[in-house]
Amino acid sequence: MIRKRELLVLLGIILIINGCSTAYVRIPRKNIQPSISTEVRDEILKLYSNDAVERTYAVIALGNMGSIATPAVPFLIQTLDDPTPLMKGSYKLDEGIETSSSVLYPVRDSSISTPGKEAQEALKKITGRNFSSQKEWQEWWEENKGEFGKRK
Repeated sequence: MIRKRELLVLLGIILIINGCSTAYVRIPRKNIQPSISTEVRDEILKLYSNDAVERTYAVIALGNMGSIATPAVPFLIQTLDDPTPLMKGSYKLDEGIETSSSVLYPVRDSSISTPGKEAQEALKKITGRNFSSQKEWQEWWEENKGEFGKRK
């Protein structure tokens, strides 16, 4: 169980780590197509956040949208490079209140999860494809983006 003081220290560390985090999307925001849905656009914009947790929740949300999030594919491909370590989990407070099991928070152990790992899963859900590197994803997208959009 985490005591209140330990929780405050943990929150302080999270704020410091998040302040040092940077977005990996290099596509200019002006290149976001005006014709895409507001829901998809809002999540793409979150990929530009300096907050790794916000970026990761956006990645997960886009993956959960499925093929409707196809316009986000090039942004997610760039997010594959984001190595910011995060942990998924839950913990109990002194009062016995348990947090959600989908809580994300930064950690130093990169084997837990990263926005990049979550982007890989989102891309699989959106495209039905599975590639092992950003280069493979980029090459596939460049060859298939026109046809892929028509099929969905």
